[in-house]
Amino acid sequence: AERSNLMGQLLLASCKQRLGKKVEALAAYEAGLLLDKHNIAALVNGGIVLKDLGRREEAVEAERSNLMGQLLLASCKQRLGKKVEALAAYEAGLLLDKHNIAALVNGGIVLKDLGRREEAV
Repeated sequence: AERSNLMGQLLLASCKQRLGKKVEALAAYEAGLLLDKHNIAALVNGGIVLKDLGRREEAVEAERSNLMGQLLLASCKQRLGKKVEALAAYEAGLLLDKHNIAALVNGGIVLKDLGRREEAV
């Protein structure tokens, strides 16, 4: 794939990932992030590859610094009934963007579900 083409990098990375060539897949996802540091596909799939390579701490740190990653994590925790963990992820998202509507609304719902109505208002 051409190095300056984001879609090409993502396709290359996906193919390498499916072939089990994790190091090469990670390199392509990282090349994609150089072109667009907020690209969700590169961030999420790159994190999966990091975890597959046993580099969990790096994967977790990448997720923590990404607003969309925090929102996805919070949503998953909320659906699993892990309300305290969901709230922590929504709050982490708000540290990255204090006006994010999804984090504000869903975090408020979790607060209400936890019986913390005063904070939810």
